[in-house]
Amino acid sequence: MEDDTDGDASAEPSPEELELDLDDETASEASVASLPPIDEAELDGEILIEEPPAEEKPRKKKKTVDPAALAAHRVWKRLRAERKAAKKAKRKAEARAKKRRGHGADLEAFLMKTKERLDTRATEAEAEAAAAIVVSARPLRSTGADLHSFILKAAAERAAQRAKEAKAAALAANADLETFRKECQARIAQKLLSKMPQVKAGDVMGEGAEGDACTFHRRKIAIVGAGPVGLWAAMLLAQKYRWTDSSGALRLRPDAPQIVVMEARSMASHCTRTDIRIALSSSTRSMLDQQTRSRAFSSGMPVAEIEENFLRRWRKVAGVEARIEYEAAVQDPKDLNGYDGILWSAGRRSLNEALRKDLGCEVRIGDSQKVIVFQVQELLAGDAWHLSSLDLSGAAQQAGRVPQLRVMLRPGFEGACACWLWVFGLPAELLESLVPKQASNEPRDHLVEAFEDLVGNDGGPLRAALEALQQRMKASGVTARVVDASFWSSDRAVCQLPSSVPLVLIGDALAGKPFYTGSTLNRHLWDVAKLVEEVEFAYDGGPLELSRFGSYERRYQDCVRRIGEFQRRAAAPVLPKPLPRMTSLTTLKRQDEGSPSLMKSLILPALARAAAAH
Repeated sequence: MEDDTDGDASAEPSPEELELDLDDETASEASVASLPPIDEAELDGEILIEEPPAEEKPRKKKKTVDPAALAAHRVWKRLRAERKAAKKAKRKAEARAKKRRGHGADLEAFLMKTKERLDTRATEAEAEAAAAIVVSARPLRSTGADLHSFILKAAAERAAQRAKEAKAAALAANADLETFRKECQARIAQKLLSKMPQVKAGDVMGEGAEGDACTFHRRKIAIVGAGPVGLWAAMLLAQKYRWTDSSGALRLRPDAPQIVVMEARSMASHCTRTDIRIALSSSTRSMLDQQTRSRAFSSGMPVAEIEENFLRRWRKVAGVEARIEYEAAVQDPKDLNGYDGILWSAGRRSLNEALRKDLGCEVRIGDSQKVIVFQVQELLAGDAWHLSSLDLSGAAQQAGRVPQLRVMLRPGFEGACACWLWVFGLPAELLESLVPKQASNEPRDHLVEAFEDLVGNDGGPLRAALEALQQRMKASGVTARVVDASFWSSDRAVCQLPSSVPLVLIGDALAGKPFYTGSTLNRHLWDVAKLVEEVEFAYDGGPLELSRFGSYERRYQDCVRRIGEFQRRAAAPVLPKPLPRMTSLTTLKRQDEGSPSLMKSLILPALARAAAAH
C-alpha cells in the first residue's frame, strides 16, 4: 500500500528527540475533545521546514536566601497540602455517599434507629429490675411480710430476665440487620445488572443465555493502511474511549470500538522510511505533543519517527488490543466483512478507478505540472539553511529570462544529501521533452550537467538559469529527475458500500497537494482529529449510518472548493445536514438571533407556499 506522505516529502536534519512521557496513570484520560481551532490559512498555504534553534547555554542564576521568605513558603506549602488532603477526603466521602444513594443511605438510617430503640428497651428493663430489687430489700412492718417479699422478689427476677432477653435481642438484631443490608444491596445490584445487555464474546445474548459476564456490544472498525494517518486514527479512537476503572487504572471502556489495522507491508519494513522528512507546522506539533503526551515532534522529522511515536502511544493506551495485521493487502473494501465501518488510509492509488467510479468517489486532478528535482550531495558555497532563505527564484528568472520560473531549496539531512532543489514553472517548449519519472543515474559536479542527462544539449533558457544557481550554490554530486506535481481530490469523502457499511476516505486516499507545499500531512492529521472528535464510534443502539459523517463531508467539500488549485469551484454533492431539533419559531429565534439566515431558510418557503395557495 502507498504511504500517506506523498505531499510532504522534504528534508531537514531533525533535532534529537526529546521525549517526555507526561501521562500520569492516575490522571484522567486524554481526549480529542480539547482540540485547538484549526488554522485554515496555515494548512491551505505552504509549510516550510523550520531551522532548528541554536542551543543557548543556560544562564546561572544567583541564589539569594531569605530566611523569612523560606519560612513563609514552607508554611504555605504545608497549608496547601492540608487543603488538598481535606478536599481529597471530602471527595472520597461524597463518592461513597453517591455510591450508596438510593438504597444504602435509607438502609443505614433504618439500622441506626432500630439499634437505638432496642438499646432503650434494654436500659428501661434494667432500670425496672434494679428498682424492684431495691424495694424487695426493704423490711416489711405489717403482717403478711413473707408473701409481699415473695411477690417483689418474683417481679425483680422477671424484670432481670426481660432485661437479659432485650439485650440478647438487640445483639441478634444487629447481626440480622447487617445481613439484611448486604442482601438488599446484592438484590438491587442484581436487578440493575439484569437490565443491562448480556454479552458474551462480543455477541448480545438472549434471555436465558448461559454466562454471567455483563459487557457492552462493541462496534468493529477496520483501518486499512498503517501509515502516519492510519496509526493516528487508531491512536485517537483508543484514546477517546478510555476511562478510569474502579481500581483507579486507565483502560479502554467496555463499549470502546474494536480497532483492526491492516497493513500490506511486512513488520520488518514498517516504520523504516527515514529518507522522507515531514514539515510540521507549529500548531500541528503542539497538537501532536498534546495528544501523545510527549515532546517528540519537530519540524523535518522522518516519517519513521512519526509512525513510531503514534504506534508507541496507541499500544500504551489500547494495551493488548493494539495489533496490526501485517502483509494484509486489501484491494477492494467490499472484501472486508463483519465490520461496522472502514477508514481507508492506504494511499492515493490504493483504489482503482473502476471501483472509485462505482462508489462515487472518483479522483479529479487539479493544477498539475512537471517539476525537475535536483538532489545535491554536497554544497561548496555554504550552508543549505542560508541558501534556503535567499531569493533563488529571482536570480533564476533574471538569468534565464523566464518570468514564471520558480525555484525552491529545502535542506537535506546527514547520510542522504545536502539539499533538494525543485525547479517548476518550466517553459512550454521544455515541458514537451520531459517524461515523468525520468531520472539521471550518475552524479554530476554541475547542475547543468545533471540537467543535460535528462534533456540532452537542448536546454534552452533553463540552462542559463541553472548556471546562475550553480554559481551561488556550487553544487557537487548532483542527480536530477522529473516528477509530476499535482493537486488531487476525491469527489466524496464518505461512500456507502453495498453492505450499507460506510467507507471513510482519509489521508492521501482522499486528497493531497504537491510535495513542495509541505502541508498535505498536516491537513490530514487535523481532519482525522476532527473526525474522531465529532463522530460517535461506540455502540449506541443504532447502525453506523452515512449521515453521521455529514460534518466531515461538508468540511472536506468546503476545503477543496476554497482552494482554487483543486479546480472544484462548482458545488459538489454533500451529505444532508441534520435539521435543528426545535419545536417553534419562537425557540428558533431565541436560540439563533445572531444568524438570521437559518430563520429565512425556514420562513421564506412557508411564505412562498402560502402565496401559491392564494
